[in-house]
Amino acid sequence: MFDELVEIICNYVDVQPADVHEESRFMEDLGFTSFDFMSMLGEIEDTFDVEIEQTKAAEIRTVQEAVDYLETLKDAIMGEDRRKYVISHNSGYSFICK
Repeated sequence: MFDELVEIICNYVDVQPADVHEESRFMEDLGFTSFDFMSMLGEIEDTFDVEIEQTKAAEIRTVQEAVDYLETLKDAIMGEDRRKYVISHNSGYSFICK
């Protein structure tokens, strides 16, 4: 996930992938404006098929914090898909309802 995020980051600011590190701060180290950051979040939502809460987005300062949050969202989605499968399987269906 880190490498995919770095690729997205490089679309928004003039930085080389090798210069993006886990501890890099979006504003201070990578040169993001608030507009760039919010635009990037929209692309991240589309790319990873997640919905980022505005309050959580405001707390993200570093690349690693973004990766951790995205992994949490993806884990929640996977857990939700498993629950839907169990519910539909127990109901006599053998497919995942989305």
